Order: sequence, then C-alpha cells, then structure tokens
Amino acid sequence: MDTKGKIYLAIKTDNPNYTIDWFHKNISLHPTEFNLMFERGNVPKSTSWIFSTGELINADYSEELIDLINKLSIYENQLIKLKNTYSDINFTLQIVIFLGSNNPSLNFNPFVISFINKLSANIDCDIYNNL
Repeated sequence: MDTKGKIYLAIKTDNPNYTIDWFHKNISLHPTEFNLMFERGNVPKSTSWIFSTGELINADYSEELIDLINKLSIYENQLIKLKNTYSDINFTLQIVIFLGSNNPSLNFNPFVISFINKLSANIDCDIYNNL
C-alpha cells in the first residue's frame, strides 16, 4: 500500500469579510484551494486560503517541503506584510501523511524553519496509520 499525503500552507481567519477577492488584493499568489467561512451552512468554521503540493505518493517529504517553500518564498514579503498588518489571520504549515508500506522522510532543515519563523507560522503534522 502506498504512503500518501500532502503539504500545504494555510492562512486561516475567523473574519467573514476576508473573501477570495480580499486575498487577491493582498497577495498575488493564487491559492490551490479556498474555503469561505460558513459557505456550506455552519461549515467551515473559518476561512482558509491554501497553497498545496497536491497529493503526494511515496514522496520524500523533506524534499517536498523545500519545493513548497521555494515556491512560496517568491511571495515572502507579501506574506509577511499580510501577517504583520492583520492580526486576525494565522499561518500554518500543514503536513498530512497516511502511512502505507513505504516509510517517508520528514526533516525540517534551516531553510524551512527560517521561512516558517518569518511568517510566525505553526507547524502541524498529522500522521495516520493507513495499514
């Protein structure tokens, strides 16, 4: 069975006024996914702007993290400005792994840690046994 997962940067807020247009005005990077707070009745509970690697299969998560940060680093100044200007948004680097028979590598090198620190982001790792 394959090991599957994804890595993404999520910007979340409980402010219902932060629409996709609001994000487009504040950051030129377009998300791979966007969910508006309460767009499906009572869910989701917050607005989330997500930039993802997409589904990963039997990946080296350490390398995928570097690739994601390289793509995001082009927008580093915009992301930092967004974080510093609006106190009601939060950044999270999310790593989701569904373990199969292939054991993934996961390492946070100084490049990744430095970028996450600049954004004052959280790191959240969800690892599930899929066997």
